[in-house]
Amino acid sequence: MLKVGKRINMVDYRDLLIRELQKHYVNINYNKIIVCGVGDAWIREIANGFNTGKKVLIK
Repeated sequence: MLKVGKRINMVDYRDLLIRELQKHYVNINYNKIIVCGVGDAWIREIANGFNTGKKVLIK
């Protein structure tokens, strides 16, 4: 999907994730998406892009 080490805009990344989800799922409830990963800043940005308060930080 993305090149390793490439800095991207979070809105563009959110749109890419939405397109990928739509390829595999018909009914997507974006309010129930949980964003997981390492790195607080990008998790917060992408979760805010989906308008969800659900974030999981892995440290």
